[in-house]
Amino acid sequence: MAVKQSFKECSGCGKVWRTADTFLNDKSLKLNGYQWNLLQEKSGLLVYTHERSYCGSTISVKAQSFSHHSEKELTDERKN
Repeated sequence: MAVKQSFKECSGCGKVWRTADTFLNDKSLKLNGYQWNLLQEKSGLLVYTHERSYCGSTISVKAQSFSHHSEKELTDERKN
């Protein structure tokens, strides 16, 4: 039996985002910032808070996970 792959899962409430696009478009996620990796310039983490009434977990995602998006696309998607 094949296991379905997902983009990210919240460790607090178990919510699953199947793709990077669904993650980026989720209004319950608040981008808090970027954590630099001084040893590997392009391997930092984007840090989000899952702002659901029963959650509040912090979620870190490798910035490279969004490499298929341009910088402009990422900015535009987070503004919506």
